Amino acid sequence: MGLKEFDYGPLVSVEESTEVTTLERKRQWNELRPLFMRTRMVSGAAGSSYLEAENSKVICSVNGPLAHTGGRTEAIERSKISCYISRTKFCGLEDHELVKSATTEHEGILCKALESIVRVEQYPKSTIEIHVLVIEDDGSTLSAAITCACLALADAKIELRELMGCCSVAYANGQLLLDPTLDEEKESSGNVLVSYLATSGKVSTVFQTGQLSYDEMEEAVDMTISAAREIAVLVRNCLRQRESKDRDFENVKVVLSTPPELPHRHSEGAN
Repeated sequence: MGLKEFDYGPLVSVEESTEVTTLERKRQWNELRPLFMRTRMVSGAAGSSYLEAENSKVICSVNGPLAHTGGRTEAIERSKISCYISRTKFCGLEDHELVKSATTEHEGILCKALESIVRVEQYPKSTIEIHVLVIEDDGSTLSAAITCACLALADAKIELRELMGCCSVAYANGQLLLDPTLDEEKESSGNVLVSYLATSGKVSTVFQTGQLSYDEMEEAVDMTISAAREIAVLVRNCLRQRESKDRDFENVKVVLSTPPELPHRHSEGAN
């Protein structure tokens, strides 16, 4: 898992940067990056997983249920979910204050998303800790963290209501782009993240940043639901393969590289 070197060159204007981003997108507007998933990556953890989408790489470990000490009454009657997100120094982001602010916000979103699937009432007087490490950030790492955490919880045999997939869309260069890269996120005027429950077909989390019109928001949610549905299927398949190859789990590989079926869209795709 080597790191890729980037040659950024001289600074350019916003207009030039926007045009370059469009030309450099090597997939269609509705196409996900190839996904690689694997479980049991951290020894000593109750459960763990790894998710890679080209240059975006996250790893997640689950500890618990751990004995809960003190706290409010509701915390005793149900398990508390604690989420922690950290980043390597070489992950790709250099603005430390911005990273710190975004990390705190993302930890809250991650907790809310996971609370919708974990049967917290089954683990009274306990805490379930989820630790996410962003190894490399090339965009869409929050959605990757949510999917990776769901996979790690299932690997830890934590009781879940159902499995979940998560995906995001950015509005950049006058069009919606599924599974945006870091450069596309920086150029975008709005971003939408959706987590989708595979069995019930319900949306558990919607998170928006920036500005989008009502029509753009509606189309972005449709896109992310369709993609997250496919990702949730991959999570299930990864777990099934792990169980069928329990003694050879390092060979389990699940990849999605074809565009999911999405609603008809009027704008042209990016090359």
